[in-house]
Amino acid sequence: MDLVRLVGREILSVVEGMSKVFEGEIDYQTFEAQLKENLDGIGRTVVQLVLETIEERIYESEERKREWKVVRRRDRKEILTIFGQLSYERSYYQHKESKKYAYLVDEQIGITPHARVGHNLKAALLEASSKMSYEEATIQESRNNPELKVSRQTVALAVKKFTPVKSQPPQEKRDVRALYIEADEDHVRIRDHKRKKPTLLIYVHEGVIGEGSRRRLKNVKYFTKPWGYGGRF
Repeated sequence: MDLVRLVGREILSVVEGMSKVFEGEIDYQTFEAQLKENLDGIGRTVVQLVLETIEERIYESEERKREWKVVRRRDRKEILTIFGQLSYERSYYQHKESKKYAYLVDEQIGITPHARVGHNLKAALLEASSKMSYEEATIQESRNNPELKVSRQTVALAVKKFTPVKSQPPQEKRDVRALYIEADEDHVRIRDHKRKKPTLLIYVHEGVIGEGSRRRLKNVKYFTKPWGYGGRF
C-alpha cells in the first residue's frame, strides 16, 4: 500500500502553490481555492485506496471463498462523496447456499445498490436543509466544489428517507426545583418559501447560568412551528 506515492503528486502541487504565494505569483484567494481542490483530490485517492483494499481482502478471504463465489470482477461504482465524484472497482458475488447476489464491499461499508450520493454528503445536505430550502442547501454544500451540486429532488429524497435516531429515555427521573417555559414570536425563512414567515418559538429551561457574555440557559429545549399552522407542538 504505497500511500505516499499515491498522494505525492497532490502534495507536490500544494507545496508549489505555497511557493507561488510567497513569490507573489498568485494571490492568497487563488491559492486557497487550489488548496481545497488538492485536498479533495487527496481525499478521493485515499478513500478509493481504502475501498479497493477492503475489496481485495474480501476477495482473498478464506471465509468468503467458502461461502461466496465470484460472479464478476472489477465492476465499477461511482458515488458522490464529500470529496467529489469517487470511482472504485469491486467484485460481484453469489452466496453458495442462499443464491443471494451482493457486492460485499458495498455491504460492508453501507452503500446500497443504487446509491449515488455518499452518507457524509447526505448528512451535510440534511443538516443544511433543516435551516434553508432544498435548493439553497445544495448550493451551500457545493459552494467550494461545483461537483457536489445535486438536484433539489435528491435532497428531498434524502430527507424523506431519513430516520432519526430515537433518544433513550433517562434511567432516572430528575427532580427540578424550577422549570421555566417562555414563548416568543420570530420571523424566519420557511423551507420552499421566499419570504420570511412569523414563527412561534417556545423554549423550556431550568434558568440562567453563567455571568456576563457567558450567560446561557440551562438544559434548554426549543419547540417551534410556523404561525397559523394547525395542530399542537
